[in-house]
Amino acid sequence: MVVQPVYATAQEWVDYSELSAEPARASFWLRRASRDVDVALIGVVYEVDSVTQQPADADVAEALQQATIEQADMLVAVNDPTGAKSRWDSVSVGQVTYKRRGGSAGDDVKLSSAAADILRLQGLTPQVWTAGWC
Repeated sequence: MVVQPVYATAQEWVDYSELSAEPARASFWLRRASRDVDVALIGVVYEVDSVTQQPADADVAEALQQATIEQADMLVAVNDPTGAKSRWDSVSVGQVTYKRRGGSAGDDVKLSSAAADILRLQGLTPQVWTAGWC
């Protein structure tokens, strides 16, 4: 079983976001936010500790921590951890009406702009490899 790394603790969230108390279900939100950050990191190359699966470089670790916290802030604000609410333009109960939003498969994970900015500023963007004839 692969253990999903979590890039921030509840106390780090409180400190970074200047919260007065730990958010309810903090560990859940941080696990989900860490997974969203991992999805954004597909194709990004950085060294990890083989035991902790955390970034070996302190600057990368800090960027992932901050991006995770920004993502957790956004997830809590929209209160949509599964992305289910954002899939619909409208839902009715009486006479059952559903209207799905446009988009394609894989559009469910949305990284907050603040989290994406942190990753970009640290250079944590997917590497594009091209091969060609010389």
